[in-house]
Amino acid sequence: EEGCLCILQRLHGTDFCIAVKPVSPKPFSIRTAGSHAAQVSLEEGEKLSLTCYITVAVGQGLDSVKERALGRIQEAENVGAEELYRVHAREWTDFWDKSYVSLPEKMDYLENLWYLNLYYANSEMKGAYPAHFCNGIWGSYHDFVPWGGYFHYNTQHAIAPLEAANHPELMETYYRFRWEQLPYARIFAENIRKGKGAFYTDVCDMKGRMDRATKDNCTPGSQIAMAMYRHYRYTGDKGFLEQTALPVMRATAEYYLDKLVLGEDGCYHIHATNGYESPFVLTDDTITDLSMIRALFGAL
Repeated sequence: EEGCLCILQRLHGTDFCIAVKPVSPKPFSIRTAGSHAAQVSLEEGEKLSLTCYITVAVGQGLDSVKERALGRIQEAENVGAEELYRVHAREWTDFWDKSYVSLPEKMDYLENLWYLNLYYANSEMKGAYPAHFCNGIWGSYHDFVPWGGYFHYNTQHAIAPLEAANHPELMETYYRFRWEQLPYARIFAENIRKGKGAFYTDVCDMKGRMDRATKDNCTPGSQIAMAMYRHYRYTGDKGFLEQTALPVMRATAEYYLDKLVLGEDGCYHIHATNGYESPFVLTDDTITDLSMIRALFGAL
């Protein structure tokens, strides 16, 4: 369509379109080669050149994502491959200039991991959705993902180091996702946990809807809230503090306030919760709850 190859796929939660436009000074033809394949054929010649513009659009509705993908391809072609590459190279140079590590030679492996993880983060964390914690956009076995949805416990390992590496911009998609999830967290607190404020479960889908299997672990919300607070402390962005971080901090703290019970020993207690990876064991004064209550209340 419009000189492009388009592959469209409808998934459970979203749709996507991959669009590829080949450009060559020599004549060529495009044909459909299968349900998920297309073929470009160029005339024979001593010297052949081919430039391919490629994009992926994600969203709701196949027509919508196809239109967006084709629009991006046209914008890219208007700019031209050379200018696109020049901008691309400059952006990566600016990215690597923001931080570095230099470790002793015997720690080369660890140093390589640091750079690889930053490369992965910059390549996948600026889209419409946060990167998935299972290999991100680099699936090792076709499009198979062992665990669907977003797991807060696992995801935080990928995002926690980014601000210390001087790349707070890579967190913006993640924080926007969690902010947009706040209405679902309020509904879950009221209807499932029978409490006030907001309750973020450890697991949610890409639309932000909560998973009931992790309904007894109370700490993800406060950890998300404190990550937002640290983002403000790092960037000094008061607009982010007022519009995003504080509403989430207050809502998750309100849930804890509602559930704390003053005991005969003069101390406040929280009952029947659990920690990570222990969904069938309910305990009183779970250590992760006590730690996050002290951190969150202190920050507020």
